[in-house]
Amino acid sequence: VANSIQGWHLPTYDEVIELRNTMDPNAGQKLKARNKVNSWKWVASTTGSDGTDTVGFGAVGGGDYYYSSSLNKWLHDGIGHYYYFWCINGTSSWIAHLYANDKLLNVNGTQRNNDKYLAQVRLIKDS
Repeated sequence: VANSIQGWHLPTYDEVIELRNTMDPNAGQKLKARNKVNSWKWVASTTGSDGTDTVGFGAVGGGDYYYSSSLNKWLHDGIGHYYYFWCINGTSSWIAHLYANDKLLNVNGTQRNNDKYLAQVRLIKDS
């Protein structure tokens, strides 16, 4: 996808780490969309980590969509609980994620087989 859109690219692992470090403390909370009446909502936070959307990133808890080989079908879960987006590290695909009850932006090296896992795409404009 990103290679076909001139002037834009998928964030690299290092760019996501830089985003997290720039936004800390509580980077995830600052990137999550605020809950609004009649709009997409995160589940109610039990830890005081509701989104503030400080910089207009507007992450919403779209959950994840993945292929279960054992069930031989695609599964979708975590709506309102999780937000995942792709980043790359060299030739490997990685997932960065936000959780409803967490104030952090997690980039924990969750490498995914990208033909079996779907996540949101956030592109960065080339400088």
